[in-house]
Amino acid sequence: MEIKLLEGFDEITFGTSMESFIEKLGQPDQQEIISDDEDPVTTVLLQYDSLQTSFFFEGKNEKYYLNSCDSNNEDCQLFGNTIFTKSPKELIELFQNMGFEKHETATEEWGEMRLSFENSMADFYFENRKLISVIWGY
Repeated sequence: MEIKLLEGFDEITFGTSMESFIEKLGQPDQQEIISDDEDPVTTVLLQYDSLQTSFFFEGKNEKYYLNSCDSNNEDCQLFGNTIFTKSPKELIELFQNMGFEKHETATEEWGEMRLSFENSMADFYFENRKLISVIWGY
């Protein structure tokens, strides 16, 4: 799977309708609706086990569009590089080489270290300095 920052992945772009997405990838292994009575926007999560990735769609009135992805697929590529083999320092270097100079790190309540790059809409989560998840959107 090739991550395309601010665009999507492979040949699928953010903003793709859920219906079109399912036509391309097939039925998900799991589907969950996340809603809040006070928020008119509903989120639908589609989980594809073979891709080790969850896809998030937002919308209302049964019209949902892809807006972010969460993957722990060790075959993910970014800028032509396999990212799950990279340390935080190596990811920082990769992003700097691609023009993303500013980044921040934080330790989440649950203990994972988050590495984020300004203007990329991507977060990388590490446990014991090993990348375990990447979330990207637009």
